Amino acid sequence: PPVLTAGGVVRGKDAVLPHRGMEAFGFADNVVRRVVLENAREYHSLIATVPTLSMDDLICSLKGRVLEKDMLVRLLKWWPKVCRVEQSFMRWGLSLKEAVRFDATTMAGGTAESSSTDADDDVQEVDVRRLEAILYYTPKELMDLPLPEASFPPSLQKEIGLRILENSVYSGWFSPLPFVIWASFVSQDECLTEGRPEEVNVKVMAALSKHFGSLEGRARQR
Repeated sequence: PPVLTAGGVVRGKDAVLPHRGMEAFGFADNVVRRVVLENAREYHSLIATVPTLSMDDLICSLKGRVLEKDMLVRLLKWWPKVCRVEQSFMRWGLSLKEAVRFDATTMAGGTAESSSTDADDDVQEVDVRRLEAILYYTPKELMDLPLPEASFPPSLQKEIGLRILENSVYSGWFSPLPFVIWASFVSQDECLTEGRPEEVNVKVMAALSKHFGSLEGRARQR
């Protein structure tokens, strides 16, 4: 039996029913609009036997896409909300993280996975990153300083929000950037090895001094 989706009329088996908001992430054309479903739920579920979206569908869809920044932010804000009402979803958490790739071209702190060639200057360099490569979110006091590649790009973290990333559903995804890891990274950065740019050098030295000054005597000696 035919059903009406956002992309037009299709066979029931070629459509999907929305579920917990996951339809926003890659199912624009073949998803049945929620208002249509609510007005004829029995038809879609029993007669047309339209399958309902599942976490497996979402993960499969994400594996074949590169998310723009806005969509990645939306996904990371949606996940804590949906896990609050569907706690069973949490078991897919790490699989979801592994599936996500995003375009970090306009974000600070990206690492290129693919790029344009020198022979074709008209092709914009594309910086594709995997979410599974991001291990840390950055404490506020380090946000405007050089950061390791395993940290969120600052502009992305600011849009997501630190409170979101500190949510317990992300405990297996991300953790606060340990100061010792940051210090090891920044010690090799040109802001310290060459002292430039000078303003960054001053900020980094201030952060190191403040941290050192906060340590107890024995830890300070180490």
